[in-house]
Order: sequence, then C-alpha cells, then structure tokens
Amino acid sequence: MKKNPKEAFGIVQDGRTIRIVHLSRDGADTYLMGMDTIVLEKDWYKGEDASASDTDSDFLPSDPMFLNMDNLDEGSDSGFDLNGGGASDMDFSIDMGNGVGMDTPNSKAAPESENGSGELQPEPIKVNPLNIMLSKFPLGQGVISVNIHQHRIEKDEVGKIKKSEIKRFRRNMLNTAQRKAGDWQSCVMETPEGMQHWLHTGPNLLLDEVIKYGKDVNTKLYFQFADANEIILKNYFLYMTGAQPGLNLFIYLGVDYRKIFVFEDGKWMATLPLQIPQEEPDIDVAYSKLALALDNAELGEPQGMWFAGDWASTKLRDYVEEQGIAKEVSLLKYPYLSMGNADLTFTEEDMAQYALPLSVACKALSYGRQDFCFCNFLPDKIVDGQKELRVVWHGFIVLSLIFVLVTYSTMQDLNKKKSLRKINQELKVLNYSLNMLRAQNATVEQISNEIAKYKQITSNVVGKLEDKNRWTELFNLLNASFDAHPESWLENLRRNGDKISISGTTTRRENVSRIAARLPASKISSVNISELRGKVIWNFAIEMEMPVVDWEELIAAEFVPPPVESKSTEGTGTHRYYRPQQTTVSADKNGVSVSEKITATSYRYGMLPPISSELTPGPSNGDINIDEETHELYLKFIRAINKGNMLEYQFLGHVMIEKYEGTRLASLIRWWVSYRLYLDGQYQASRQSLKQNLKPGDQYYAHSILMDARISFALAETNFMGKYQALLGGYARSSAATQANLDLKIIQEELKR
Repeated sequence: MKKNPKEAFGIVQDGRTIRIVHLSRDGADTYLMGMDTIVLEKDWYKGEDASASDTDSDFLPSDPMFLNMDNLDEGSDSGFDLNGGGASDMDFSIDMGNGVGMDTPNSKAAPESENGSGELQPEPIKVNPLNIMLSKFPLGQGVISVNIHQHRIEKDEVGKIKKSEIKRFRRNMLNTAQRKAGDWQSCVMETPEGMQHWLHTGPNLLLDEVIKYGKDVNTKLYFQFADANEIILKNYFLYMTGAQPGLNLFIYLGVDYRKIFVFEDGKWMATLPLQIPQEEPDIDVAYSKLALALDNAELGEPQGMWFAGDWASTKLRDYVEEQGIAKEVSLLKYPYLSMGNADLTFTEEDMAQYALPLSVACKALSYGRQDFCFCNFLPDKIVDGQKELRVVWHGFIVLSLIFVLVTYSTMQDLNKKKSLRKINQELKVLNYSLNMLRAQNATVEQISNEIAKYKQITSNVVGKLEDKNRWTELFNLLNASFDAHPESWLENLRRNGDKISISGTTTRRENVSRIAARLPASKISSVNISELRGKVIWNFAIEMEMPVVDWEELIAAEFVPPPVESKSTEGTGTHRYYRPQQTTVSADKNGVSVSEKITATSYRYGMLPPISSELTPGPSNGDINIDEETHELYLKFIRAINKGNMLEYQFLGHVMIEKYEGTRLASLIRWWVSYRLYLDGQYQASRQSLKQNLKPGDQYYAHSILMDARISFALAETNFMGKYQALLGGYARSSAATQANLDLKIIQEELKR
C-alpha cells in the first residue's frame, strides 16, 4: 500500500453502471477533480455477452499520433470526426480490447459494400466504452481503488476468526483451481454481530478490465484497495456525518445494491435489505418498501435519514420528508470536498449518486486512518506485483550473507571499543587506588607504632589489676538479671571457691530459666513450688561461676568506644545488644579513677504478632476494577495468602507482578508476598520480595518500611530501631505508623519481663 498518496481514483460497478471519481489532496484539503459514468447493456455477473450501451463519447481512447486523420470520414456513424476532413480512401478500425461484453452495439463486422462512386465503405470502429471513460483520467498519476461484487462474498459464522478456522473455511469454499489462480482474498470484519471472516471468491471482472486497459495503453497502474460495498459505505457515512446521536438511517439506492444501514449513537447496529424489484423504482414504491423494511425490523422513529446512490433524488427526499417518518431527511452531504476546477458544477443530487466511488477513492487517500476499516480484497498476486523491490531466492541468500557479515563486523568493532574503554577506566581507578594506598600505608605505619606502645602499657596495667573488682562485676550482673525480670527476689548468696550459689524466689516459673540464661556458666540445681498467702511461688537455686572482669576491654573503652556487637546466650533464642558503653568517672577514697559500665539493653528478638486487617494496605480505587479478570485474579491471590499455601501465592504473585509491572498493584502484590513469607519465617526471602518497594515515592513505601523494620527485628539486626524512627518521623499519620507504635509497645513490654 502507498502511504499518503496525493491522487486517487475510485472505480465501482453496480449492476450495469460503472462510475469513476478522481480526488486530489493538497495538505489537509481534498479536491474533486472529475467524475464520469457509463451504462452497460447487461450486468457482467448476470450474462455472458453484455456490452456497454452508452458509446456516445467524443474522447478518443488511444494516442492520436498513431491515427491517420485523413482516413476518417466526416459525419460517419461508424467512426470519430477529429478534424472535419472528407471521406477517406482507406479502411479504419480501432480495437480497444475485447473484454467480456464490452463491444458497442455497432461493433459487429459488416460486409464490405460499394457506395455510389464505387468505393468500399470502411468497417465500423470497435470501441470499448470502459476504455473511453478510463482514458479521460490520468490513472498513472495516482492510486486506484475498486469495489467487489456482493454476490462473490462468502461469510463464515460470527466469531470463527482463529487461523485454523479461517484456513478450514477457505479450504471448503475454494477449489484447487481457484486457489492456484490466486484471485481470491479474505478479511476479518467487525460486523454488528461481532468479528466475522469474509471470503471473496473472485475473480473481480472490473479489476481485470482496468488491469487490461493499463496493459493496452502501456501505463503502470497502482491499485490501493478492493473493498466490499457494505463496509466502505458504512465507513464513508460515519466519515462524512460523524457520530450522530440517536437512531439514524443511511439508505443506499443503487442499480443493483440497495441497503439500509442502521446506526445508534454513531455505532453500526444492522444492515437491512431493500426488496425493490423495479430496476428504476418509482418514488412511492421505494418509500413503501423502505417503510416495510423498517416495520419488519421494529425500529423506532429515526432522528435522521440520509439518501445516496443512483436513484437518490431530491424528489425522493421531499416525498419521504412529507411522510414525517423521520425528524430530518436529506441527501448525503460532502463537507470535506472542494471543487478542483471552477468550471465543475455538480448538484447535490449528482454528488449523492457518486457516493460509492467517492467512498473507495476517499479510503485510498486516507490510508492508515481509523475512520476506514483496514480491509482489502486485492489478490496477493497483484499486491506482490506492485512492490518496487522484488528479490528471488538467491538474492535473499546474498542479502542475508551481507547482513550477517555487516552485523558481525559491527559487533566485533563495538566489543573491542567497549573493552578498550573498560580497560582505560580500570587503569584510572587502579592508579587512583595505588596513590591512596600509598598515602594510607604511611598513616597505618604511624598508627601501628602507637598501638604497639599502647598494648605494652595496657598489658602492664592489666597484669596488676587481674582478679580485681570481681564482686562488683558479680553484683552488677545479678542486679541486671533480677531487674530485667520483675517479681523475682534474691534470697541468699554464698561462695565456694570459684563457684557461686544463689537462691531466690519468683512468681513466674519462666523467670528461673531466663535469669539462669543471663548468668555465666550457670546451672539450675533445684526448683520447688510453694504457696505464700494464697499465691503460688517458685523457690530456686542456681550455681554459676565467679565472673571475671575484662580489664583490657575496660581500659580500651576509655579511649575508643567499642563497636556494636550481637552476642547469643547458649540455650536460648535471646540476643543481647550492647550499645556503645558509657562510663562515669568517680574517685575512691584513695583518689583512684574507677569506670563503671552502664548495663546494656537486652531485647527478646523474634517474630512480632500479625498485623490486624485494618492496618494492612489495600488496593487503591481503580487498581483491581480495571476489568473482571484483574478483580478475580486479585481475589484468588488474597485467598492463597490467607491459606498460606506458599507455592500457590508465590505463583499467583509472580503472574500478577509480571502482568502489572510498573503499577501500584504490582507494589501491593510484592508487599503481600513479603508479609506472607515473614509470617512463614522466611525472613531473607521476605526481604528479597520487598526490595523493589523500598524506594521513596512508592505507593506503599510506609508499609514497606514497617515490614523491613519487622524483618530486621526478627533477624536480630541492631538497626531496627532506626527504621521504626524513620517511619514515625516521615509518615506519622499513616496506618503503618500506627502499627509501628504497637510493635514498639510490644518490644518495651518484653523488656520489662
């Protein structure tokens, strides 16, 4: 197909009538350059020997330079008078083609006879009237569009548009000879009932005659479209009138093709046949058949009625308007057309008769526009024959080899250049790193010397302080253990060598193991239950080792704050988080400075309780109501989340993320998958699923921070508090912040136990 052609010729056949229209486009303007009509004696598709009856044309269809002007008789009924000359002594005959049924009434061979002067009469000129009409237009300067005969169209059942169904329908409708001839073509149409496959079983006699004319006059013709009357007229009506509100009718009264197109608010609803038996219908007969068709279709009063076609006239319009069948009755208007020549004068009635050729010509000029359905019944052999570049099989091989060679060479060159750039960048980075390391090496050597001196001093001090202050460390440790577990009391303490035995009382049985877990190398020796004033209490005894003070660590804390450590106590899932130690300096009675470590904060890390449904995120308006499929898929995913079937919800989550990537719904799905994995104890997988949501600006960023903080607390990561504080500082009014406050409250309550 040619894109954006400047000139187009619409040639159509309807019964015995053949019409042509010439349109030209200049920018956004479309001009009507000319129109013409011929009438055949018989319809090509209803008789074998039909010929045109209208041969009255003063336009000679062949090049006059090949004719002897002196040989044409003046005023002869069997020839054309070109120069007003006298009779000729030579015979003259023009044969413009022998197409089916295209000979003139006077084209039969006549026997030679003598006139009064004894001269022979010349044979009559054989002229093809279609060639006469076509020769009036510069067909080689534009594109040509034709129509196809309505009785040559076979329609499949509505909805059968799969490739296998289309192939099966073609195989059933076409015989082997037709398939080999290649005159057929098919398209999938959007009809009022739905998508439908149409097959044109060919041949198209009008198309064949135009192709033959191009060969006779040695002119290359370019064919743009071959279209069905029903589709092109429907598109053309909407293109010219727009989407009219309410019920509207477009009545096309052609020589053989007569239909009623029904539109509701600009949408094609149906096509009704007009059963008018008369070849040239009377106005009252046409109206009665129209009213009968509308009554049978049970249509209401239409807003407007537009008439077009060979028998559309102002008299018919006025007659229908008087009947009051519609609010507005008119002939089809052409607001987008301008006259290309000031001498051209066409009445509204003339334009209505040329609706069909105007529609195919306008579609040819409007290639690619959505106003016209892209359906084309031109045979493939014609479309392929019009391609400017045609390569045989060995040409494809050569082109493929050239393409492969050029592609390979280009890729090799690009890879080498890429490698060279990468090496240069790495060289710059290595040179910079080398210079930095040289500078750092000097600093490291200086620091190493200072550390060596410091270690020597520290070792001397530690040797003198060894086994000092062990009772203070013991009391600090016991004080922290019992303070962390309320309703527990220390009753007795005694030392036996390096072993310490303590006994105590608690109102909570689990506090015994918790206190023992905080003491070094401890072992529970006995637990007895008793009752005090109606309340159950537990008396316990624990043996432990005497703690040793790490003087080297205390001395180091005076100079450099220790790093954050995560230590695990054997036998429990409790982790101890040591914050940077703070010290207070005081003087004893001998004036010596003493450092006292502040007790470290201890958390009971692990999974926090599930989030209530009121505080979990949900889809925004319109996210899952795009269509029914999205809504059903989301509900199925949520049911899988609630069931906890890992394979099911991970598969559905993957499908929805792939389908709605880049939308808010994808972020919501990732959050729910992460939350479900968190509840299942899959913390690393939960964090991996949440990774893409941890970007500012994400619709569910606040809830994603909440989940990240929960995962950090479950993994005993010491930075979980910073994440909670960031959430409360930036999104204090969100439901995620409400849940964050609940989480922190649970964590603080665990600390008091």
